[in-house]
Amino acid sequence: MARNKNPTTQRNYVVRLIKIGLKWLSHTSNVSQAEIQEMKQTLEQIEAEATGDRNLLAVAMGDLTLEDVENIFGLKKLTPKNEQKGDKWNLVPFNPKDVPDSEDFEAFYDLLCQALQNLDFANHDSTRSEALVHTRLDMLLGLVLGWAKEDRRIIFGNSVSWGYETPFHVVIKMNAKKKMLCGRPDYALWYGAQANVETNLVIVEAKTSDEIGKGERQVLAYMGLVHAGRKERGREDTTVYGIATDCIKLFFYQVNDSSKWCSTILIWGQTEKEDETIVAMLLRIMKLAPNQSPTHTRENTSQSHQFSSSAGEDIPMQGC
Repeated sequence: MARNKNPTTQRNYVVRLIKIGLKWLSHTSNVSQAEIQEMKQTLEQIEAEATGDRNLLAVAMGDLTLEDVENIFGLKKLTPKNEQKGDKWNLVPFNPKDVPDSEDFEAFYDLLCQALQNLDFANHDSTRSEALVHTRLDMLLGLVLGWAKEDRRIIFGNSVSWGYETPFHVVIKMNAKKKMLCGRPDYALWYGAQANVETNLVIVEAKTSDEIGKGERQVLAYMGLVHAGRKERGREDTTVYGIATDCIKLFFYQVNDSSKWCSTILIWGQTEKEDETIVAMLLRIMKLAPNQSPTHTRENTSQSHQFSSSAGEDIPMQGC
């Protein structure tokens, strides 16, 4: 593979390899010329779409209103009027007693609380900036996932990992015009292939207490993108979870299979029981993530896709 890490250069290198492969097939294999010609046309179509997408007007996720998010991704807030069987919040906190040696969890939980307390001492009376929120959240999310993976009874091996500011982009239609919607969620729990947007199953947005209101529409935008990608690719389970937080108030979000979203709030520091519930909720989400569906799903190539989306690759565009 080419050593240059520029995404455009890598993409062009791969295209050249494919063209060489097709030329070789046309001279040395039993594949019919009609099939090879079809492959060439498909490749040309992909090249044309990629070039066109890079020239689209960019819209940042953070600039969308909640109404925009719901319209673009077909989401609806769950209400008593539209609620159907199975729509309610169904995320039950992980029960540490399910782990054979529950003392392991107790020891980890005490260590986590001590680490967060030490961090608070270190930053006493400091302005709670977004950088400080990130520092605390790095510790909370990182240590909880690290313990779950090390324990190996909640998550086996390295099936899931946190991604940081992974570039997300999707071609959408706004006001009858194609545009490139793009952004970088602060954290995305992914499995399988990080560059497949539909395998980023948990989205987390860090905000200061003054900006926490903006977190809802932003996290729902990323969740809507992942949810739409999973539906488009025929996944059996299209549920996506998200969190918007200032690291004290944690708003947990769920988009269910019916494209309805709902939320619940937990507050760190209220009571020890609520703190434990926050950690247990994170463990439940982390346990669910790799089990939601197979890493790969076969796509119907004749299907007309509403969303052309990807993650993990920077596309040079203005405004994102």
